[in-house]
Amino acid sequence: MKFKTSSVRTLAWLVVATALTACASKMDNNSKEPRHRYFFDAFLGQDSYSKVFDDHTLEKRVHSEFEPVMTAFATIWNSSMREAYIREMARQFRYDDAQEAALAKEQLAENEAYIVFVISASTREPSWNDFEKQHSMWRITLESPDGKLRLDPERVEAISEKDETAKYFYQHMNSFGRTYKIRFPRDAFRQMDRVSLHITGTRGYVIFDFKLPQPQAPHLDNPTEKSSTSEPAE
Repeated sequence: MKFKTSSVRTLAWLVVATALTACASKMDNNSKEPRHRYFFDAFLGQDSYSKVFDDHTLEKRVHSEFEPVMTAFATIWNSSMREAYIREMARQFRYDDAQEAALAKEQLAENEAYIVFVISASTREPSWNDFEKQHSMWRITLESPDGKLRLDPERVEAISEKDETAKYFYQHMNSFGRTYKIRFPRDAFRQMDRVSLHITGTRGYVIFDFKLPQPQAPHLDNPTEKSSTSEPAE
């Protein structure tokens, strides 16, 4: 008898939770803001953007004299990551075909010209988190696997912590760190299939090794089709 009561309670809880999720989803459909994620999204197959983002992200930690200095998440913004981003932007903001095509054109143009990374970093001292400064305590470089080619970024852009849309799409943004968009000219690396992103300084260093597939146009003919070209970060 105890088993039956427990089963009924579990079933009732699932029904209520599913109903709440469905109601919340309907409310979000009328909103201009990005929809929030819910506990059941993973089970309902509605959270594919998070999976693609995780597949393209690496985490590294810096320690100095056995004390933590920095935790950094680096995401390579390659063709498959951009495709997932375009789909999710279109879904969240209910883009029509023309708006989605315009975003895809913008993303493709940037991807053809640059290798882009999104880095979210937290440092022991807030003043150490200064990637965008000209005289930063860190040097960021993109290098060939053999180290013979080494380039500084063309641009390091600090993302505003008040940007709620960025918080949704750059999923390691938080109140304890800062997030940056970093881009390097692609031409020098165009014949390579792997690159290494280095963050170095007197407090330590980290190296992120990424696959580097050639730029491709987003596959957006079927809006319901999930990306099948996702390349893991390593």
